Amino acid sequence: MTTFALVHGAYGSGALWAPLAGELEARGHRVVAPDLPVEDRDAAFSDYARVVEAAIGATDGDVMVVGHSMGGATAALVAAAKPEREVVYVAALLPRPGGRLADVFADESPILPALQAAEFRGEDGLRHVRPELAADLLFQDAEPADRALADTLRGQAVTPYFEVCPLEALPSGRYVVCREDRIVSPDWGREAARRLLGVDAVELGGGHSPAVTRPAELADLLGA
Repeated sequence: MTTFALVHGAYGSGALWAPLAGELEARGHRVVAPDLPVEDRDAAFSDYARVVEAAIGATDGDVMVVGHSMGGATAALVAAAKPEREVVYVAALLPRPGGRLADVFADESPILPALQAAEFRGEDGLRHVRPELAADLLFQDAEPADRALADTLRGQAVTPYFEVCPLEALPSGRYVVCREDRIVSPDWGREAARRLLGVDAVELGGGHSPAVTRPAELADLLGA
């Protein structure tokens, strides 16, 4: 049995992993998919990582950390804490060791224009995705019932973007590019996987959220 630690991205929650979690549990694995404190303006990626560590708890089995979208930065910290852990980055943003994710945004443009146009700052001081656009950005290839997961999105504090990544190098693992992704540039993902992880990306069809739209296919990939 493997413990899969599923790390959601910006605006998200553990609910976005539910279809994939069901697939993995049906195959006899343990799954933890905690809600990260994305609405806490004092919390950074290091705080997110502590939440994931607490969810993993004490285990003698294998642990695979799966980071989706902005969850890639947290997944890297969790995987680095214990080198025997495997890590898979899914349509993920990769932090720059010794740098800030904000600098990656500015210098490398990993985020596609459609998301940039859909984001806004709310009265609560958090970043949000316009509700009328969220489903088409995250779940354009999902069934209608699954597209409703867009209603679970939360506000996102920008604090983590300015935390300096403490790692000297990112834990290497697999990187999954989603070819029809409307949020994280597939071209950027391919290049960043080679530059930062030293691997060629694995590719899936479909949009940004294969845990929702292609859970069996992604579960197969994780178990490969």
